[in-house]
Amino acid sequence: MGRFLDKSGVAIALSLGLVACGADGDPRSDAGTRTDSSTNSRLDVVSVTDGSPNRDGNSGDQVIIPPVDSFVVIQPDASENQDGSVVEGGGIYDDVMSTSDVRMGCNPAMCTPVADNCLATEVCDNGLDDNCNGKVDEAEAGCTCIPGEVQQCFLGPPGRAAITNSQCRRGSQTCRGTEIGSWGDCTGAIAPSGEACDMLDNDCDGCADENLCCTGDGTCPGPNDPRVPTNGRPFGTVTLSGRSFLQSGTRFQWHVEGGPCDRLLYATSRAVSYSLQSGTTTTPLDYTGETLNFRPTLSGDYTVTFTGTRPDNTTLTCTFNVPVRAPGFRVELCWDTTGRDDVDLWVKKPGTTSSWPNDPSVPDTLTTGETCYYGNCRNLTPRSDLFGPIDSAPNWGYTATSGGACREPTTSGACLNPRLDIDNIRVAGIPENINVDNPRANERFRIAVNYFQEIRTPNTVHAVQPMVNIYCGGQLRATYGGANGVGTPATNIGAAPVMGFDRPGDDRTGSLWRVADVTMLDATRCSIQPLRRTGTTGGYCVESQTTAAGHTFSGPCVPGPAIP
Repeated sequence: MGRFLDKSGVAIALSLGLVACGADGDPRSDAGTRTDSSTNSRLDVVSVTDGSPNRDGNSGDQVIIPPVDSFVVIQPDASENQDGSVVEGGGIYDDVMSTSDVRMGCNPAMCTPVADNCLATEVCDNGLDDNCNGKVDEAEAGCTCIPGEVQQCFLGPPGRAAITNSQCRRGSQTCRGTEIGSWGDCTGAIAPSGEACDMLDNDCDGCADENLCCTGDGTCPGPNDPRVPTNGRPFGTVTLSGRSFLQSGTRFQWHVEGGPCDRLLYATSRAVSYSLQSGTTTTPLDYTGETLNFRPTLSGDYTVTFTGTRPDNTTLTCTFNVPVRAPGFRVELCWDTTGRDDVDLWVKKPGTTSSWPNDPSVPDTLTTGETCYYGNCRNLTPRSDLFGPIDSAPNWGYTATSGGACREPTTSGACLNPRLDIDNIRVAGIPENINVDNPRANERFRIAVNYFQEIRTPNTVHAVQPMVNIYCGGQLRATYGGANGVGTPATNIGAAPVMGFDRPGDDRTGSLWRVADVTMLDATRCSIQPLRRTGTTGGYCVESQTTAAGHTFSGPCVPGPAIP
């Protein structure tokens, strides 16, 4: 059976692209980026969800971060440009990027802003909002994609996407659907906003702090800023110093948001996969303290919002991304009922097509090592845990690696390949992952998800909604599964829910979702083919076995169109 491992609760979140408003209701700034109250008392940001007070409980001229249970990117209102005819200026981004009514003219711009280059119509498959209506490669423009595919996206005028020395950062969007897909929301992006006194190009036009009268200390990090680590690894510690951004700070607040699995876990269990340390934690996403130490367990970009308070109670707010990368091939599993259902991640050895389990004549074991799973793939030495001895480690011909990307390094500090870092039985908010740090070109891995056990009332039937994220070379390449209508407000997460994954059955019977084949092109690039039922043109391949014979390698599944 699956085995529970303790873990630290962690917090992740989305980049929030919120339109901020002044006292008269005009759009002024962006609560998801930076606001500096030292330049203007009217840079108040009101909550766009429920009007709740500031996180620190104070009122006044401070940025109000939306409630943590919102977890939604508020897009600019596209109703102003429904015909997509914007060809001048920045479209709906004009108001968001406009400078507030600070004193002007003290620091005249010494550079020429780039052109917005908004178009009359959207151009598909480039990850840009070409017509500046607040949407990227939208279905209304006829854009389609392969369900599960993930692409980078930029929320802002297309002419500003190439400005690298600015606050703007690309996010990602998942192709939603089961047959003919359409791109979902662009999440995790840091969009252009009005200029603030932080020595950073906030509106991403190539000019920083133009025309502002700036007082007070404090700067926000830009690209390649030494204050922000770029070498983060899963299960390592990322350290950020609030005083490095605001030397005179008297109060330091942090808000950390993560990727697809953390959005699903938080929406369904109010928990996340990473932990915040060395401060006063108020929610899994927030804490107060001069130094932020957080321990990520998943790969991806983490969006951090820092708010520092000066002695005169003015504030500096910065939002930036912290990259966390796992090398090679990595697959992550999360589901909507963690803590209530035991769901397991399996990966098959390249070049093998044995059954799941491998040896149907031996009950409840996977003895040949051709499947990496909870019973043999933990990185432990000696190979035992609370439940007794663990099966021999699978030998797939890879050397062990170092570098701190595993949860349980060997006594010599090495990470085995392949390995399973966490097997979660009954703890809410914990994902599973399997890794091969050093895959070889042309190797093909098959991924499967098994519904092992219902924890609350064993042997009852109810649906579980799993989600699988596939990374190659540290980049998220595909997301399959997910959940619709979860969290508050209700949000769709992932590509599309997996239907019929509703029968627990240990390792041999019950529901098995054969997810995808991943073929490595080299150590960092891959091609992915989702698996679907024979005779269908889309959807997922889920089989519920009712006999002890176990699941064959292919079952009723065939590969679908590849994501190159």
